[in-house]
Amino acid sequence: MLGFVADLERDSTLAKIQPVRYRDERPRFIDEEMAGYAANTGIGGRGNLRVLLTKSSEWSYEEEQRLIIPGDVPADELATFNPYYPNELVEVYLGYRMSDEKRVEITRLAKVVNPEVQIFAAKLAKRKYALEFEKVT
Repeated sequence: MLGFVADLERDSTLAKIQPVRYRDERPRFIDEEMAGYAANTGIGGRGNLRVLLTKSSEWSYEEEQRLIIPGDVPADELATFNPYYPNELVEVYLGYRMSDEKRVEITRLAKVVNPEVQIFAAKLAKRKYALEFEKVT
């Protein structure tokens, strides 16, 4: 998992990140609060914005945020990645079952992008069925 912070002084695309809503019921349609965001991103009227920004309450511990970028990738073209400024990558979370080789490689690559990035590794919690993250760099 990656953690980003938008560089607002440079008019970053990441400024349009929206928090995920955690609910016990599935969303049915775009509500008024989200309609403004839908209009500003060009995806208004599709009826799926609320669905894209909603997850089950069971996932609320993630505190996830999403960046929704409208547009389709034609069948004969490759998808492209949305660029970000190197200083916007601030955290990298490594999985519990990740091999040491992968941990080293991902850490190395993240530090190439942003030498100040913080790296966290998952470990089993001692007294509950959960993962905890420990800062490694």
